[in-house]
Amino acid sequence: HTNGNKFRERSLDDVFAELDHLLSKYNIEYLNLADELFSPRFVRAKAFCERMEPYKLPWYADFRIDRVNEELLGMLKKAGCDTMFFGLESADNRILKSMMKHLTIEQIEKGLETATASGIQVYGCFIFGDKDETVETAHNTLKWWRDHPQYNIHLTLMKPFPGTYIYNYAVKEGIIKDPHQYLRDGCPQ
Repeated sequence: HTNGNKFRERSLDDVFAELDHLLSKYNIEYLNLADELFSPRFVRAKAFCERMEPYKLPWYADFRIDRVNEELLGMLKKAGCDTMFFGLESADNRILKSMMKHLTIEQIEKGLETATASGIQVYGCFIFGDKDETVETAHNTLKWWRDHPQYNIHLTLMKPFPGTYIYNYAVKEGIIKDPHQYLRDGCPQ
């Protein structure tokens, strides 16, 4: 629900009708599912994987690291998923709590280890600049990142999008002085 306050989910019939249409018109060799979060519900993920398998088309999607398990990974791999992206945000539990990720670094480590062992390519992202970020918390994340190069974790800066808690905080605290200009400028970091 990136636009508006209501979560809208397309039916799988609609998704696969679009996929069939695109495959009939174009020489598609790879599918990138531009979904904020691919598998919030296991039943839907399973149904998608069952329908995707006959296409023999490699694909990519975004996932929550705490939802990773061997059963899901087996289904994904069989269905052609070859790359998983995880929004990890931080390797410091204080920042994960501040960001309201409902995750711990221990869950991140377990999930990355499990996903990597499946043979599916894994990558993710750490974000710096949370309202509670300190030199110490940033150092903790950078140390973890350096110690775990096998996970292909990228580093970036916080980008407060309208409607998010960090955006509201930045406006309230005067960090974003002119919300209209901020939008006109493309929501800079």
